[in-house]
Amino acid sequence: KHPVFFGRHLLLVLENLINQKELKAFLSILMKQEGSIIQLYIKDLKLEDSGSYTCQAGNAETKLPVFFIKELQNMNAEVGEMISLCCELSKPGVSVLWKKNKLPLRASMKHEMKQNGCLYQLSIKDLKLEDSGSYTCQAGNAESTANVAVKGVFILTLGIHY
Repeated sequence: KHPVFFGRHLLLVLENLINQKELKAFLSILMKQEGSIIQLYIKDLKLEDSGSYTCQAGNAETKLPVFFIKELQNMNAEVGEMISLCCELSKPGVSVLWKKNKLPLRASMKHEMKQNGCLYQLSIKDLKLEDSGSYTCQAGNAESTANVAVKGVFILTLGIHY
């Protein structure tokens, strides 16, 4: 369940911009009021529930901010390998900023950035020890961060002298 908070005494109109249909009450939506806050719950979320939701109260309007449905996961890898960091956002077509150790990354031969619907991916090729660090996907005010640990492969050769 993902709560959405609205002010008191609102005329609630939900608009699903994905299929351009106004949503009337249906079984998977529940509204609860606690004091001056009304909470909207969407139960058993499905892919077709994706989209932009709007709350209207008279002339005032607010949109549900983007949020992460699936967060980035920490990863361990070895020098020379390739990894992909993946996350899923609540709506497609959102501009994201990928960062390493809080500094912006640019698409390059080393860093490939892809988007498919709500899925976002950063691939890091030919890993080096210096690729270890904290990677973040930022979408508006929402952020997801994962740590990448790259381990080197060391070969120890012992020489025996007689």
